Amino acid sequence: MTVIEHDSVEQLESRFRTEKEARRAKRLWMVLQARRGETAQQIADRVGFTARSVQGWIQRYNAEGIPGLADG
Repeated sequence: MTVIEHDSVEQLESRFRTEKEARRAKRLWMVLQARRGETAQQIADRVGFTARSVQGWIQRYNAEGIPGLADG
């Protein structure tokens, strides 16, 4: 799974640790794991989403960066 490098791994980790909204934190975590080389299915198994849903959030991040992880 390809993840565009809008942010460094360190920036994503920092943002994940300080994110107050649980859903966005989970989405940041998914991006982090994808950047670390995990597959959509591996990530989905950990968070209880479908692989398709994980891929969708990664696509939104690829298109919009962190703002793409917001509800909406």
